[in-house]
Amino acid sequence: MYKFYRTVLSFIKAETSLAIRFFLLSVCMLGLLTTTVYYLFELNSSPNAILYKQIQKENSQMDFSDQFVMSLELPLPESDEIDSAIATKIEQEKIKAEQERIQKERQVKIDNLAGYLKKVKSPMANYAGIIVEEAESCHADYHIITAIAGNESGYGRVPYKLYNPFGYLNKVQYDGWEDSLSDLVCKVAKYTNKYLDIYTLGKVYGAHNPEQWEKNVKWHLSQIP
Repeated sequence: MYKFYRTVLSFIKAETSLAIRFFLLSVCMLGLLTTTVYYLFELNSSPNAILYKQIQKENSQMDFSDQFVMSLELPLPESDEIDSAIATKIEQEKIKAEQERIQKERQVKIDNLAGYLKKVKSPMANYAGIIVEEAESCHADYHIITAIAGNESGYGRVPYKLYNPFGYLNKVQYDGWEDSLSDLVCKVAKYTNKYLDIYTLGKVYGAHNPEQWEKNVKWHLSQIP
């Protein structure tokens, strides 16, 4: 130990400047180490650190779903909110089911009418959908409207005017069946909705012989599915 002391003392005398630098560096390193140890102790022993560790421990015991909800910080829905959401879903499903039912029934009507019009070689067969849908939109019965077309023009085979199967006098020349049926079905429906008696309907519609017109239209009605 004495020899080590003498050696150090000799080194200081011989290299005074270097020894001072080494001493200052040692002091700085010791201070840095002391500060680091102090802050580590404070971090682990502070109330916030203790609380953080407690939260971590509690979270580790939670299910994943609980942790997910907690991380979002969203309140769980109330029971009345859940009931309301379920009721809304059920109502939406009822509306959808009713719409699908109506669409299926409409398609059956279209298919039946198209099949009949094809049977009688009507050029309107491919436009049965327009007749049915336009009649429904005007709250009319497509059967009576089609029957009038059957009586007036043989279902469009012998039109009074081109693409005018109903003999409707409106001085309009249509470009095709889609154009004419989209316009004329609801115009004819104004008569059929107002005059439910076919004889009276024939008189108002301009039939020269209302009695015969009534018989003819009733016969067509009996044929249309």
